[in-house]
Amino acid sequence: QVVSVARKLREEHHFRGYIHLKTIPEADDALITEAGKYADRLSINIEVPEEDSLAKLAPEKDVRAIRRTMGRLRLKLDEAREGRKPTPRGKVGPRFAPAGQSTQMIVGADSANDSTIIRTSANLYGSYNLKRVYYSAFSPIPDASRSLPLRAPPLIREHRLYQADWLMRF
Repeated sequence: QVVSVARKLREEHHFRGYIHLKTIPEADDALITEAGKYADRLSINIEVPEEDSLAKLAPEKDVRAIRRTMGRLRLKLDEAREGRKPTPRGKVGPRFAPAGQSTQMIVGADSANDSTIIRTSANLYGSYNLKRVYYSAFSPIPDASRSLPLRAPPLIREHRLYQADWLMRF
């Protein structure tokens, strides 16, 4: 349904603004291809910086499935980039998420320190050619799991991670 909305925005309403779509692990390849046709950027959330934390906090999520999907996105992006180079006749291949791939991780939901978070981000940038890692400070909710912290981390931590991330990228 989300891809259908993006298609309608582009084709029926001639929307030329930025569209960012999220995908999920093990999403159908044809659906990802169609999403990339209409979206400027695609992303899949890594959720937390450490595999052990994901298994503990969200056992229904599979870090290997997340990484496989990120890898498939990278391959599609690489193929599209190669196909978009003009041929001698000036033709280029179809558009696919020209603003690339991104991810998001929650900061402060587990015991990962900032060094671990930045190392994880550096690995993600290198392995999947990400354009951006977004950091979101953990926000506690009532009646949450006892394994989650009772308080949110200071927002300055999220801010400093964005600063370190910018330095790492540029």
